[in-house]
Amino acid sequence: MIDPTTPRGRLVAALMSLAANRDWSDLELIDIAREAGLTLADARQHFATKAAILAAFTRDMDDALATRMNVRLDRSEAPRDRLFDVVMTRFDLMMPYRPALKRISHTMGSAAVGLDPRVVLGSQRWMLAAAGISAEGPLGALRVAGLTATYARALRTWLDDEDPGLARTMAALDRRLRDGERAMKLAGDVCTGLEGIASRLSPWRRRARDRQRDAEPAPATPRGDDSPSEPLPGSP
Repeated sequence: MIDPTTPRGRLVAALMSLAANRDWSDLELIDIAREAGLTLADARQHFATKAAILAAFTRDMDDALATRMNVRLDRSEAPRDRLFDVVMTRFDLMMPYRPALKRISHTMGSAAVGLDPRVVLGSQRWMLAAAGISAEGPLGALRVAGLTATYARALRTWLDDEDPGLARTMAALDRRLRDGERAMKLAGDVCTGLEGIASRLSPWRRRARDRQRDAEPAPATPRGDDSPSEPLPGSP
């Protein structure tokens, strides 16, 4: 979670506190620094932009989630159920900051506004890892992309879900995860099929390369020093 005992943590906490009551476009670094009890020069030592502070908040949530799920992860559950638990746990961790995230989202259209895409995708990879799901290789990349879309939809529902039990959020997340599970199964079947085709084609590719190499003309043999040379102009 956010560590209020460090300048970095105070800046992150200050951003989230101010963002709960002010539009994102109205926030300036000097305001955040003052709220944190720091000078602008001190704040500049840690963050260059307010988007960088928001990215730090995202990483703090990643760290808190990894710690929480390391204790709670039950590998006997289905991957979809584990991922459901991970996303809902993240929403639980972010609940104290929901007013700020809601205002940022409604003002700018996305709670990840201004974030480096690598931060956003990295966060999705951490959630998959927390659920014990691989994000490596082509299928892993598809999982990251699918979770990014699923999380974005669920986040929008969560921001406006006033039910204490978050019934709407859970229903929306469960529906998206089930759709994603079917899509990933199809993608897995496609990848398996493509790998099989590639393995069957590989001998043909080798033969094609061999034929191409055999058809290429042999390189000309360079003349050595004992090869006869053309007479120089004026020679007898």
